[in-house]
Amino acid sequence: MYDSDLSDEQWQLIAHHFEPKDNRGAVPIHSKRTKRLFTIF
Repeated sequence: MYDSDLSDEQWQLIAHHFEPKDNRGAVPIHSKRTKRLFTIF
């Protein structure tokens, strides 16, 4: 675990920002939480 990793409580506060607005596009391969972690690095 890295210092920049989110706790479950922190993730719950921002998770709604990563929800899709519609159903267009392919089914995601990676979880939204994992994608968020990759944006830091």
